[in-house]
Parts: sequence; structure tokens; C-alpha cells
Amino acid sequence: MFRITELPDPLATTPVWEIRAGEGGAYVQASRGMSLDGVHNGWLVRGENTESNVAPVSALVVDSDPGSPTYWGGPFGHRPAFYSSAVIISSGAATAAGTLKLRASVAPNATADLSSLPNPALEPGDVLRVVYLDGSAELHQVHSFPVDLGVGGSFTIQTISAKEGT
Repeated sequence: MFRITELPDPLATTPVWEIRAGEGGAYVQASRGMSLDGVHNGWLVRGENTESNVAPVSALVVDSDPGSPTYWGGPFGHRPAFYSSAVIISSGAATAAGTLKLRASVAPNATADLSSLPNPALEPGDVLRVVYLDGSAELHQVHSFPVDLGVGGSFTIQTISAKEGT
């Protein structure tokens, strides 16, 4: 089945599974990476619909959390992105679009390939809590995983949107 849905916010979603390293855990190994490509701490959203004779609207939505590493007024600086659409015809719609885009772009592009014991109940978009050997923990969102129908196959989960320290 093919479906298009908004991915849940990993920080506001209860993890469906905890993959823990060590005795009794399901964790086997992980390959982790991070990039600042596509990371923005502000979105300027504009809407202009000349056919409907609606005045142009705009909204600037920024990371206003002083505890966030991408805080608009912090050391990360101002790294805005811009979006424009003719379907945005109110400042409320511009703010909502900016908020949605900001949520997806404030976190570093963290990814991981996690090898674990198989879990057939997982679905893309599920949130996982991973506890590594050093005791550090991250929330990850499932991107994809192959299902090997052979005997003794590995189970590797590709993830997106890792959030550290959770």
C-alpha cells in the first residue's frame, strides 16, 4: 500500500521500540553520520495570489528556543530559508507552513544504519529510542529497512532525524 503522511515529530512521539546495547538488548551495531546541509533556523514564507485579488502575506518563523543549538539568537547565527506559494493567502497559513518547514529543518541531518534483532512490527516513520554502548541515547525515525526472507539474514534499519540526548 502506498500512502503519503506527515512524519511525526520525534520529540513529541512516544518511541515504538527501544534498541538497547548490552546484555538483553536488541542492538548489534550502528553506522552514524551528520551534516548541516539543509539545516535552517528560520523560514520566511510568502504568499501572493494575484488571481484572487488577495493582498500578499508573509511570516518569519524562527527557532525561538534559547536551549536549542540552532536558536535564532544564538551562536548558530541566522540561517534562513525561503518559501513562496500562491496557495498561501493568509498570515496564519504562512505561519503554519513556516512552522512545519522549521520543524523539519532545525535538526542536523543525522542518519544511522542500525543493525538489530528483527522487528516485523516496524513501519517507516516509526520513532525508535537507541541506547548505545557508552550509555548515550538518541531518538531516530525509521526511513526504511529491507526484509530478508532467508535464514540468518541481517536486519538493518535506515533512519533519519536523530535527536541526541534523549
